[in-house]
Amino acid sequence: ASANRRPYEVKLGVTVESVAQEVAARAQLAEEHMGLLITRVDPEGPAADKLGPQLIITHVNNERVRTLQDLEQALTGVRAGDMVSLRLYSIRAQQSNVVRLRAGGQD
Repeated sequence: ASANRRPYEVKLGVTVESVAQEVAARAQLAEEHMGLLITRVDPEGPAADKLGPQLIITHVNNERVRTLQDLEQALTGVRAGDMVSLRLYSIRAQQSNVVRLRAGGQD
C-alpha cells in the first residue's frame, strides 16, 4: 500500500497540508508557527503514539518547513531507521515542542 504514498508519509507516518489562511487567522498564528498541519496520523506508522492532528510541523531536523516541497527536501537524506527531529506547534496548547521519532519505510 506504500506505492501511492508520498515519501514523507512513509518516513513520518503522517499526512499534512499547508496551514490555510483562515485557520491561521482564526488561531492567530504568528509567522514562526506557520507550517504544515497534520491532518492524519497512520496508526501503524512511526508517529502513531507521538503525534496527533492539529499539530503544525514547523521544522524538520532544524530546517524550516512551510510547504510540502520544504518537507520533502528536509527529508531527502533521511533513511529508514534514522532519527528525525520535528518541531511542532500545538494550536490548542499554543506552545511548541520537539518530538523525535525513527523514520519508517524500507531501505
